[in-house]
Amino acid sequence: MVNQKQNQIKKIFGRRVRALRTKQGLTQEELGEKSSLDYKYLGGVERGERNPGLINILKIAHGLNVSLDELFTLDHEVPDTRALREEITDLLESSSETDLRVFYRVIKAVFG
Repeated sequence: MVNQKQNQIKKIFGRRVRALRTKQGLTQEELGEKSSLDYKYLGGVERGERNPGLINILKIAHGLNVSLDELFTLDHEVPDTRALREEITDLLESSSETDLRVFYRVIKAVFG
């Protein structure tokens, strides 16, 4: 359960980094240059495969020219459709059987 939560946090953080990067029109390579990090590493962060340490988080924030507060503000933007699907999938995959049944009933009630 702890590993699932950690993986979910990494994916959410990665989506936030990707959203900020694409909002600024930067490629992973460009962000890599600005943050002094390898673009392949940044790709892993964005996919939730890497768990960046504090120094690398600071480098990412610097490369994006955002504060740490803005980097970690995860819920003030509506994610794009792809990110939304990923987030819903992550929530479903980490849910208990009981929660899945509740989700099903709610979705069925709302959308028929």
